[in-house]
Amino acid sequence: MQADRDAPRFSVGPQRLRGETVSIFGAGTPEERAAIEETIIRMGWLIDRREWDELLSLFTDWVDVDYTSLFGGEPETITAEDLVSRWRATLDALAATQHLIAGVLVDLRGEEAQATANVVGTHVLPNASGGPTWTVGGTYWFTLARHDGGWRISGMALKVAWVNGNQHILTLAADTIGQRR
Repeated sequence: MQADRDAPRFSVGPQRLRGETVSIFGAGTPEERAAIEETIIRMGWLIDRREWDELLSLFTDWVDVDYTSLFGGEPETITAEDLVSRWRATLDALAATQHLIAGVLVDLRGEEAQATANVVGTHVLPNASGGPTWTVGGTYWFTLARHDGGWRISGMALKVAWVNGNQHILTLAADTIGQRR
């Protein structure tokens, strides 16, 4: 199946988002699976509401991040503070965002979990050099670790399926931030 071959390969823990393929099977109780799903969905909800401090609480101290299918470059391991700071630096300049995360499938393995979800992220910035929106659709792959009775995201990779609209929106937002300083 094409989608399985294209899925990011990774393992839970400090390793980069590589290694074993996520097998989406139904381990864990319904309550555990629901808590993992809520953590993942809450991430998009908090980003869209610019609730940066609460967003930070959803992540482990270090996070494996792979946005290479969207921006190129290499996967990296960064602090949760750096991840949220990067999002904040760009997204605060946008008029609005909406990250719809659905179809979450969870593979629970004791104190660790892996999950996948569909995502559609719309980014809005009225501007003079193109359309006001840029929308990205794809699949997120997550690793999570149990923490203080809940779950925290320890890794995430985005596999882009499609984009639509003004792909310069984020660059324009970054330029706006630079002009404000």
